[in-house]
Amino acid sequence: MSTDRADQSIDATEPGPRLAVFLSYAHADVRKAESMAAAFAQCGCEVWWDRHIAGGSAFAAEIEAALDRAELVAVLWSAASRESHWVRDEAGVGRDRGILLPFRLDATDPPLGFRQTQTLNLIDWDGDGRDPALLNLISGALASWQTRHGTAAPALPPPRPPVAPAAPQPPLIAVLPFSEAASAGLDPHFARALSEEILDLLAGAPGLRVLGRASTAQISAMHADPEFARERLGVAWLIEGSVAAAAAGGVTVKVRLIETRTGEQAWAAKFTRAADDLAALEADVFDALAARLAGRDPPASPPPRGAAPPQAAVTNKAYVDTLVARHLIRLRQPDSLQRARALASGAIETDPGHAPAHATRALATIINNYYALAPINNARAVARAARNDAEMAVMLDPAAAESHDALAVALSYSGERVAALAAAQRAVALNPGDAEARQHLGSFLCNEAQFARGIDQLRQAEALDPLWPIPVVSQMIAGEMIDDRRGMAATAEHFRQLSPDEASRRWVSAAEANAIGAFGRGHELSLAALALNPTLRYAAVTRDAAREALFLAPASHPDSRDLRALARSLANDAVDRARARGDAAWDGAQFSRGFSLACLAVDRGPELVALYRSRFDGAHSYAAAAPVIEQASVALAFALDAAGATAEAAQLRDIAAENLARARAGGVTASQTAIAMAALQAGRGDIDAALTTLEQGFEAQWWAVARGPAWIGELPLLAPLAGQPRFAALLAACVERINRERALIDAPPLAW
Repeated sequence: MSTDRADQSIDATEPGPRLAVFLSYAHADVRKAESMAAAFAQCGCEVWWDRHIAGGSAFAAEIEAALDRAELVAVLWSAASRESHWVRDEAGVGRDRGILLPFRLDATDPPLGFRQTQTLNLIDWDGDGRDPALLNLISGALASWQTRHGTAAPALPPPRPPVAPAAPQPPLIAVLPFSEAASAGLDPHFARALSEEILDLLAGAPGLRVLGRASTAQISAMHADPEFARERLGVAWLIEGSVAAAAAGGVTVKVRLIETRTGEQAWAAKFTRAADDLAALEADVFDALAARLAGRDPPASPPPRGAAPPQAAVTNKAYVDTLVARHLIRLRQPDSLQRARALASGAIETDPGHAPAHATRALATIINNYYALAPINNARAVARAARNDAEMAVMLDPAAAESHDALAVALSYSGERVAALAAAQRAVALNPGDAEARQHLGSFLCNEAQFARGIDQLRQAEALDPLWPIPVVSQMIAGEMIDDRRGMAATAEHFRQLSPDEASRRWVSAAEANAIGAFGRGHELSLAALALNPTLRYAAVTRDAAREALFLAPASHPDSRDLRALARSLANDAVDRARARGDAAWDGAQFSRGFSLACLAVDRGPELVALYRSRFDGAHSYAAAAPVIEQASVALAFALDAAGATAEAAQLRDIAAENLARARAGGVTASQTAIAMAALQAGRGDIDAALTTLEQGFEAQWWAVARGPAWIGELPLLAPLAGQPRFAALLAACVERINRERALIDAPPLAW
């Protein structure tokens, strides 16, 4: 078990005495641990497991107190828990007190000293906490406990009826991008945008299961091969469509339904609307497809205009512009993002009551600014404009998932974390089949160090759109924070086996490599991904992360073997990038940490203070907006001290200490917080503790301590450690590991 989980007691609802059970596990097994805790509760126990220790609490003390109260220590042995010192210590307490109940999750033997106790076999358990076999196993163990201890065992619930087999899932549907005849006279993106809207409508319909848009695009790239769709992704039905011009400026959409098992057309239909009635097309196609897929006869003819959904009454231009803008946002290219915002603004001018236009402009505004593409670089102005649009979208159409999703992104951007989470959860509740909404929710949860819940949402996004690499790479990022190497490897390998896109496969592999410190490999794989697909912007981000970690000089600077000179060059570049983003530089915990440390490393602390003042109204404003996993507050406190704002600096140190505790309790490894924690310890004069923190962090995840762009040997935060032999040895070890990775890509070794 790791110190990064949190306290959560699960109480059984049955009356009678309850046995206090302490559940010990490794973080890699958290999903099975959650099911095990629920199963013990079903058997009448009160279970303590440390998933939600309160922020700032002394988690070691809470764990010790819970162990003291425990009447039974249940240990989940696995390859991961066998290597955990915490699990061994907790299991040792249970063994020494004679209250140990061990379970085996895999074929790994328990460590020496724990093999004399009979271990209950859960190797074949699938993780279902309602499994009758699991409940019977636990009930039998509790009865044995009663016999051994001669006391009353917990009152067990009555026997459960056999669990009914799960209802079969609906067949999976893939809506392929529609094609468009050149003579249609519409925006060239209209056909594809229309198919995406129909996909969203079908995904939100009860009883239907729809594949995400990235995966459908891959099927289309495979020439709509039914066998690929069926064998690789499990798709039962393909929906193809085309858009063409009709009489008097109207538009005709032809749709056909293909059964992947036979490759034959099972149904086809044609829909025509006048030029001023294009908004009704998506309703026409959706109604017919939903009826056909549900086994009903599709409508014989399109519904009259008044009977169509509310969006059918929207002004034609506003509808088309919004539709195209939403598609352009998903492309994530500079020209498409800027055009998307312009189209959404035009749609609002044409029809101020069109809710999707407001939601679309909110997203376009934020993403443009995030990529430093928009002329507005004042984050407050951006956040205010985006929030106003998103709130208008919710007011105009409170039942639309897209409105709440846009509001969630806008609120997160402005630092209103609790409200952003609530909006993201509402978006997912309104449309559980929306992979993008689940991706946003998962990322927000991980930023709050709620990794078990966040990764679960990312996995669900991946399940909805398995060939979309974004939730997969997001799991790599989260996995690094909690050091879940097995989980990352399994996720990356699953994607590589499914995806036919070599560029995306290499990007995912690059992200996985970076997440385990294999930066030489990450750099090469990123370059390979970009060579195959130069528009894959995220691969460039992964490449740049590897370059910074290895102190590789950017194109604007000649390479150097002098680590200090090279680090200063890279740090100055990081500060310049932050200044170019204005107060939007604070968006993204990893980015803000990097440029904050870089500012100090190159004596540009006043610029850090200026960036801080441009965005926040003080320490409390920063605390309310910063995600739990932030670590920039430590650097800010140092810079504010130098500027004479000692009281505010002290407040930020308190914020840093609280967030570090919350991050650790939520799953963040000691390595990821080592520099910030060591800086606080060194500032208090506890040099030995600071050195131990860095050494232990380096041993587990060396790159989290050695990573660029700032060189830790010149960080003012760690100046009290200068001259310490242990610190010099640590710096030498950092250089050795960096040079080992640099050698893999034929980069010259660094000297310091």
